[in-house]
Amino acid sequence: MRDQVLEAIDHAVLCSVPMLAIMSNAEPAIGYALCTDNDLGGIYVAGYTASDASMFREDNYRYRPAEWPMEYLIQEASHLLNEWVYLQSLNDAKGLEPGDDHLRPWKADVFEDIVSILEKNRAAGTFNDDMTVLFISHDPSPWMADKINDAIRRLNSPEVYDEWKREIYDGWIEAQLQWQEFQAKRPKNIIKRYFGNFWSSIRRMHSNRTLP
Repeated sequence: MRDQVLEAIDHAVLCSVPMLAIMSNAEPAIGYALCTDNDLGGIYVAGYTASDASMFREDNYRYRPAEWPMEYLIQEASHLLNEWVYLQSLNDAKGLEPGDDHLRPWKADVFEDIVSILEKNRAAGTFNDDMTVLFISHDPSPWMADKINDAIRRLNSPEVYDEWKREIYDGWIEAQLQWQEFQAKRPKNIIKRYFGNFWSSIRRMHSNRTLP
């Protein structure tokens, strides 16, 4: 089934650029994104044109396909991918958490396969030379963020990758570090606050006692 999934995605990518041209009234897209989620449970295409870019409020919109004006679901490929991912997840070790993607080797394999499809289409001229090409998940896990960063490096020029890294990826890493720091401090703060309040109550109780 894996080959069937990848064949459907490859076909969908090949057809998606002309589809975006139809959606944009023949204006060529300069941004292309194959979008998924942290579970690789579905897939859709997004794009934007030079006219769209002129209306972006911020430069990093070119790396935020959730806010691009053109998008559509790749129905067959999305359905097959979702079904295949579900079947693979049945073989996951018990007790895995959503963030344990490094313990799901099948996930890394299919992610690499999809990036390879995009690389092949890039080399074959499916995408214009000046088109930014993304394979991306919105609000990615740390594991997924690293995979996305490597994919964008491979699919684009060094200049585009450097801008992506500066505008988006570095912010992801900073947010992850802040969250880890918060998580590391939170239990101690809760314990400290709980016992601090407890002992304060004990002290107040004793200070209010009167001798018979």
